[in-house]
Amino acid sequence: MATAGAAAPADPARLAAAAELLAGLPGRWACGRKTVRELAPLLAEAAEAQGWELGRALATHLTRRTRREPMGVLRERIEDLPRFAAVRAATPGVSHSQLPLPQQSSSAPEPAAPKAVAAAPADPAAVEQARELLLSLTGPWTLSPESAARLAPMLAAKAAKRGWAFDGELRDKLMQNPGGAHNHELLLETHRIGRLPYRKGARASGAGSEPCPEHPRRRRGACVDCAMAVPA
Repeated sequence: MATAGAAAPADPARLAAAAELLAGLPGRWACGRKTVRELAPLLAEAAEAQGWELGRALATHLTRRTRREPMGVLRERIEDLPRFAAVRAATPGVSHSQLPLPQQSSSAPEPAAPKAVAAAPADPAAVEQARELLLSLTGPWTLSPESAARLAPMLAAKAAKRGWAFDGELRDKLMQNPGGAHNHELLLETHRIGRLPYRKGARASGAGSEPCPEHPRRRRGACVDCAMAVPA
């Protein structure tokens, strides 16, 4: 028997819209996959109860200026979301358009890089090497097996175009200067992989064309095991 106070499950369409809104928030407010999974049901329920559309006005309200850590503030603002009518009445001189967020027309450069890479299919062997390299990342760059599998085709295609082998140099390049990032997986996808520069002194067409002598199924100079091996 269900408890009397149990909330009805969120509508799948609203849940998806809430997830898109959270993932598309600007700057430090942008949510990664883990945070989206945690906050999307809460946001969908709160917005419906308080009369908000999952669009521009709500995004603006949630990301208004603060001196505190954005992720902690975001959860508080969702949990204590006021009624839309009350916010509109309290600020009569401000536009509170409930138009949807312009997801498809956004001019932000980040989505362009993964889309361009996805157009060219990557070699399955290179995808596997890319996955293994991604799983070897450490510290704040550590990825789950699912995330590594998702990003591996993108890394394989970009590395082939920019002349990189799947070695320690590429691994260091992906993990350099973490700075004050809050969502390292997003930074890895959109900047470190999506904007991977050309490797100095290497040509994309000739990198790693010979098989590895220790692991014949991999290419020389692109074998993660050999790159990570510690000399005896």
